[in-house]
Parts: sequence; structure tokens; C-alpha cells
Amino acid sequence: MNDSTAGPVDPDDERAKDSGSESAVRPAADAGLDPDVIAFLDGAPIPGMSGAPTGPGAPASPSSGAALDGPAALDGPPALGADGGEADGAGAGRHHARASWGVAVTMMIVIVAAALLDPSGLAAPVAWTGARPGWQPWTWLQYAVLAPLIVALVWWWTRRLLAGATPAAPRGWVVSRVWLVVILAMMVAKLVYSVLLMAPALAGGSGAGLPPGPSAAYLVWATGFTGIKASMLGWIPAIVAALLWHPTAARRAGVSALAPEPSRALLPAAGVALVLAVVGGWLAGYWWTGSPVGYAHSSGWKLLAPTSAAGRAGEVAAILIVAGLLARSARHTLRRVQVPRGSAPRLLAGALGALAAGIGLALVESFVQLLFGTDVAGSDDLWILPSTYLRLAEGMSFGLLLAPVAALGFWLVARAPRPQWSWAFGLAAAAVGVGAVFIVVRQTEAYSGVPPLAGSDPAPVELPPQLVTVPDEPAPPGPITVRRDDDGSAVLADQRGAQVILRGINVNQLGDYYAADPEVPTVEPLTEQDFADIAAMGFNAVRLVLSWSALEPEPGQIDVREIDRAKQAVAWAREHGIHIVLDMHQDAWAKGVVAPPDAQCRAGTTPMTGWDGAPEWASHYDDAPACQFTGRDLAPNVLRGFTSFYYDRDEARDHLIAVWGRLAREFAGDPTVVGYDLLNEPAFAEQAPLTSGMLLGSYHARAIQAIRAGERTAPGGYPHPIFLEPSIWWSGFGVDPLPPRGFTTDSQVVFSPHLYNESITMDQSVGMTTVSIERGYALAARAAAGWGTPLWVGEWGFFDGDASLPSGQTGQRTARSAAAEDQLRIGSAAWVWKQGCGDPHHYPSTEAGGIRRVACPQGTPLKTQSVRYAPLSRAYPRTAPGRLLAIEADGRRVQVDGTTSGVGPVDGLPDECALDIWVPGTTQPTVVDSYGVTELRSVEVPEGSAWQDPSGGWRVIGCATGDYRVTLS
Repeated sequence: MNDSTAGPVDPDDERAKDSGSESAVRPAADAGLDPDVIAFLDGAPIPGMSGAPTGPGAPASPSSGAALDGPAALDGPPALGADGGEADGAGAGRHHARASWGVAVTMMIVIVAAALLDPSGLAAPVAWTGARPGWQPWTWLQYAVLAPLIVALVWWWTRRLLAGATPAAPRGWVVSRVWLVVILAMMVAKLVYSVLLMAPALAGGSGAGLPPGPSAAYLVWATGFTGIKASMLGWIPAIVAALLWHPTAARRAGVSALAPEPSRALLPAAGVALVLAVVGGWLAGYWWTGSPVGYAHSSGWKLLAPTSAAGRAGEVAAILIVAGLLARSARHTLRRVQVPRGSAPRLLAGALGALAAGIGLALVESFVQLLFGTDVAGSDDLWILPSTYLRLAEGMSFGLLLAPVAALGFWLVARAPRPQWSWAFGLAAAAVGVGAVFIVVRQTEAYSGVPPLAGSDPAPVELPPQLVTVPDEPAPPGPITVRRDDDGSAVLADQRGAQVILRGINVNQLGDYYAADPEVPTVEPLTEQDFADIAAMGFNAVRLVLSWSALEPEPGQIDVREIDRAKQAVAWAREHGIHIVLDMHQDAWAKGVVAPPDAQCRAGTTPMTGWDGAPEWASHYDDAPACQFTGRDLAPNVLRGFTSFYYDRDEARDHLIAVWGRLAREFAGDPTVVGYDLLNEPAFAEQAPLTSGMLLGSYHARAIQAIRAGERTAPGGYPHPIFLEPSIWWSGFGVDPLPPRGFTTDSQVVFSPHLYNESITMDQSVGMTTVSIERGYALAARAAAGWGTPLWVGEWGFFDGDASLPSGQTGQRTARSAAAEDQLRIGSAAWVWKQGCGDPHHYPSTEAGGIRRVACPQGTPLKTQSVRYAPLSRAYPRTAPGRLLAIEADGRRVQVDGTTSGVGPVDGLPDECALDIWVPGTTQPTVVDSYGVTELRSVEVPEGSAWQDPSGGWRVIGCATGDYRVTLS
């Protein structure tokens, strides 16, 4: 029930025209009028209304709102009906209860239907993968808390809003307000659910990679994705509410669709603007550029956000937009609410206004970038679609963050002096606005950007003794570290003070894959010749696939034979001048995700095959269907397997962390091992981004701690770089929310996404390119810069057998990816060197792909597609003194620009004679142009298995100092 009554209608009030009804009351004798309406026109109350007459000519009463000249006009005692109970608004008692219950029932139906239609949970408010709930709270909490809380909040807030609405309020107003109510209710429910869900993990605090401040902000921020779902589904209950709302009788009775008292929205909106100005610096650290998708935002005035990161112009403009939209939306709500208004409509008006302001700001920002472009490099794609999606999600979460402040402001302003003092409110709002601008100007001067993970100036790590080089021979693989230069950039570097470019290939020949046919091998044997051939193509790095299932076949039991196999591979790599990145690989969680022979999959899904990764003892599927939807990573059993891992069910996550501690002890002092890739393409699981952001970050943090402990306990151990991947979502779409800021402070972190843009991303399956190759690299580089880490692309590639790729474009796209790498001066590892005929990536097929191809099922070697892979063996600087400024390569021709100034400290003596450039081909390269470079000489690299492909080349070594350039051909 609401504590308000309908005010009298002024036939001359222009506001009455807004409802579209006649401003004059129709005669009681008009045909078709309800008897209650006829009684209303005669001065009697409609059942459910106040007992006081409110028809034309009725005397004004203190409770009618006719004389609003003080706080009592808004906060007086509720009007009483004939039965002594609290009265509803005119006509509202007849409809608001029915509408609110209709909305609640419809919301429940929407939740259930979405869960059944969307087993992935990507679009459903409450996900149901088909897995049975267990005793763990994360398996049942969304059914026991999230879904009921959504329905309850939608019902209660809809009831309170419509109970106070004038009965002549148009249906369009009902639709828009209830739509916002649904969004707000779903986001608030998701926040409550998230806090309960994450409470055990958050109890670990910073030690578990979940620092309190950033984690709390992350929980609020993540509700924006729920807001997107709500915005797509909220129209359904909103329309139902409108259909159950009948303003016609009230309109015929002459009841105004507008409340007769001004909403006075300007002052609370100005107060919100002042609050935004004060917390703009804080927002810069957790929203927009400081958010988990901060890399996807523009900077400067194009950001158009109420944070210091937008600059003075962008921040002031955004604050004004937010305040204006907030005031407009709240006023639109309150102008349809009767007076005296109860606290519920005022609070809801502020909260809904804040949400509308967040949505509006995101749309304005998207429109600005559509007109003026973005500083996220790239072209020829539909980046405006995913970027707008991210902006809307962030705008909605910002609205939720702002909602309590706005609600409080609109509640307090009702207790202010008399409404006829509107000039005083205007002056106060103007003064507050000027103060906000002054604060923005002062605050922006001190903004210095988002701090990196490891702090502003981490000390270099202590490395093993510097390697002694042989005259006229390239240096053997030495220890590599993360170095931070004077300009703030982070690069991979060696102890000689040279920047290192790791260009290489993935080798999966130690992987443990599911075999659909035991007679067909899933991998090719790994031999020293593989490393010789890899080196002959100019590669200096291998990302070596390891499998948890092989390393720990039983809980706590490490198979030393697998460690010995890895050690043998590292030794072969060392002999051929190749660095190793150890990769804990998985695809679709484990071998055991395979569907049973009698599996019945619903329409639109297909039975799963087995893959690789976790041991069976660490896999929990809870009877989730083994059926894939648009791809293996959306299979319900894969999602449940990963969710169980993230929540450390049966200590499975702790076991993998312990495996990393053991590997770190084994390779603690080995400089051939660059570092460790903690988990290949982790899935987003059932509760993204909480699982794929917060809990994945927690796993990363704890694994890093175990690795560092292992390195400290081994003789000669030193901190190796740690390669961290975002979830598989990045591989599929080119963007992904990252873990909360501060999840680790380790200085040796490398950002290592997989960039399959225009290759096997989901948009290609429907003929779209949302994130182009070039923009994918730009986004990855911005994400690494936001972390303050180097960028190394752990996987990428284009595959002729993929139906999503038009024929003939593979070589061209490979060349574009290579050019993007050169522009950013980074390295990568392409997928893949060799694959067995039984590998789930190919089986069954007539050929297994990779640089080295084989005919299946016999495994007979085939000739390498040299044209397709020529860009991979292009010329590039393996190491360069100081830091690289530019790389321009085209086949054998390469131009390298660098400088030895502005270089950050390393644990060793800088060596100006660390220049090492790879040039393919049998002809000795010639120097086309150079300055600052001396003592250049060429060392030939012999061919590999020449019958398969032409390989071999030259390594040009020399010295460089100051600003230098060398051009070879």
C-alpha cells in the first residue's frame, strides 16, 4: 500500500495533456462509464481510494496534495480509506496488485524458460546446465537465493512503484519503469548472490589473490553483465505489467496522468554530480580504464566517463550527462506518482534514475566513438558491437554503484523547504555544479594512470651468472627476465641488457589426449630432430605442452617419467638454441568429457568427444550432459568440470598448484626454460566472470606463490617469468574480463592471450568479424600495458580445413598477423608443429595438420605448405641491445631500429654486442643500410629436413650503441 492520495485535477493544467486524456471531466451521464467512476464524479470515492472526495469542485484537504507548501506535503500521514486502512492511489488499488503479481509470475516463467533454452547460462539469468546440485553452496545457491530474490524484488518494487502511481499513468510509462525495475532487481539480486558465493574465497584475502578493495569493486562491476541479460529479457514482464494496468477509467474521470507537484530533481542530481567529482579518482582505478576490460576503452575525452582518466573535458562532460539523465529520468518517474509521495517511490525514482543515467552515458559514449572513432587500433570489423556491449555492461554496473547515492538524495530533498522556493533550489544546484567542476580540475592534475600489478619500480630479479659467449657464435639460451624501461614499458630481456623476441611454435607431442581409436596414435613421437628442424626455420622458442593427467595420474603421486620426458625435451632444445615455455595444457577440461555411446543430445547440440587436461580423479561432472553447443567449451559437463576446479572441489585446484611447485623445483635453475604457462585456455565455467575472473585470478596467484617457493628451495633457483592467460572467451571473441587488480604483485608476469581473430572465433561461424586481426593485437597490447607486463601470444593460427575460413585467405591472414607482431615488437608461438592422426583436433580425417603434416591414418610425412608458413620464418631480431623501437620485415628483408638509452636495470652487465638477427634462405644476407652498428658478421644455420620444406638461414650478429638501425636483405 502507498501513503499517497490523488490530487485534484486542474482543468487548465497543461500537464494533464501529457496523458492524452481530456483535461475537462466528462459529465456523469456519459455512456459507458463504470458505476464507480460515476460515483467518483459525484464526489464519492472509488473503492480502494481515499475516503475524501476528489472530484471536480471537491474541497481541498491536507492529504489531497492541493496545497503543497511544506514538508508535510510530501511526508504527511498516509491518507485513510473508509475502512481505516492505508489508501492506495486513485484507481491504483484496482490494478497495481494485479500488475505486480503478473510481473512476478512472468519473471518466474522467464527465468525457468531461459534456463531450459540456454544451457550455457550466457544469456539466462539463472543457469541450469543439467548438472545435479550437490552439497557445495555454489551448486544450489543460484536456485535457492538468486532466482527467488529476483522474483521477490521485482514483485515488491513493482508493487511499491505502481501503488503510488496516478491511475491515469500511461502504459508506456509503466513499461519503461517496470523494465528498469527488472534490471535493477536482477542486478541487486546478483550482487547479493555473488557476495554469498564468493565469501569463502574472499576469506583468503590478498594471500589468495583476492584483495578486499578491488574484489568488492569487482563484484559490483560484474553485475553489469547481468544487467545486459535483464535488459534483453525485462521487456517481457514490463509489457505484462502494462497490459494489466488500465488507465482508461481514470482518464475518463478526468484524473490527471501527472502529479501536480514538481519533482525537484535538479538539486539531488547536482549532489550526485558533486559526489562523482569527489570519487572520480577512485572510479579511475575500478571502472572504465581501471576496470577488468579497461584495455577496451578509449582514453582522454573520447572516454567520456566521470573519472579522472577521461581528462577534464571528458570528465566534466560525463558528469553533466549523468546528472542531466538522472534528473530527467527521476523527474519522469515522480511526475507520474501521486502526492504526498511515500518514501518508496522517491527511493525507487533515484535508483532507477541512476540506472537510466548509466545506460544513457554508455550509449552517448558509444555514439561519440561511432562518430569520432576510437584509439583502439584496428579496422574492417564490427568492433562497435562488442565495445558497445562492454560499455553498456559497465554503464549498468556504474548505475548500480550510483543508485544508493541517488536514492538517498531524492529521499532527502523531499524534506527540504517549500516547493515555491524553486529559485533557492536552482541556486543551490548551480553552486554544487560549480564546486564539482572545480574539484574535477584540481583532481585531474594529479591523475597518473592505473598502477601496474608489480608497482611502479620493481627491482630486477637476481639471475644465474652471465653466460660466456663463443667468439663469432650466437649466444646460447640464457636466463630471460621481465625488464621495465624508463618509458614504463615492460619487455622480455636477457641478462646482457638485450630485448628478446621469442618467436616459436607449439609442440604438443608430450600431450596426453583422448584416443577415439586406440590403434591410431594421438601424438607423434618427439625427437631431437624436431628441435633441429624448428631451429632451422629460425624459431628460438617452443611452447611445450604438458598434461596434468600424465603428471599426476593419482592424487599426490607425481609420475617422474613425465618429468624426465620434459627434461629431455628441454635438453634437446638447449642444444639447438631454443627456449622453452612449459605449458599446462587442457582442451575442454579432460579426456573424460566424451559422451557415452547411448548419449541423447537435445536439438542444436551434438555429442562430445574426449579431449585432454585434468586427470579423471579431479573431474566432477555431476551428470551434466556431454553435449556441445556451438563448441566444446559450452558443453555442460565441461562447464561443470571447470566450475568444480575453480571452487577447489576435493582440493583438485590445490593439487595442480602443488604440481607447479614440483615443476618449479625441477627447473628452478635452468635458463633454457623461459617460464611457466599456468593453464591453457581456461574455461569461463558456470558463473562467469566470477569464476573466469576472480577465481581464475586466485588460482594464478596461488600457483605463482607455489612456483616461487619451489624455486627458492632448489640450488641456483631464480624467479622465472609466469605466463598468464585470460579465459577461452578471449580466444573466441578477442576480449575478456581480467582478474581484479592486485590479484598478484609478482614482477615476473607476462600477459599471454591466444589470438585467433578471423580464424576460429565464434563470430566467423556466422560470417562476421567483430574483432579484426589488427584490433585483436592492439587490445592484447593495451591489456598488457594496463598490467604493466610484456605481451607474448601463446597461440595463434589459421587452418585451411576450418570451414569458417574462405579458401585462399590463410596465407594472407598469416601475413597480417606477422605484421601486427612486428609492429608491436613482440613474439609468439603458432599452433602447431605436429599432430597425430588420432588427435581430437583432427580425428577422423585424411590428414593431421601443423607445420609438419602427416597423411592419416598411416602417419606418413607430407610436404610442408611453405607458402602458407613462409611468414612464420621471416627475418626478425632474436635479441637487440637496449630496446627495440621498430621492426619492419618482409621475407628476407628486415629493418631493425633500436636504442641503448632509456633501458631499465638488469641483473648483469649490459652487453652492446648482443645483436642477433635471423634471416631465412641459403644466400648470405647483405647490409643495405646501417648506423650505430658495428662488427656485423653472419653465421649460417644448416637446413633441417630439406625434403619436407626449404629451411635454414643465417644469424647476423654484431654490436650496437646509442640510436641504431640495420637493414638486411
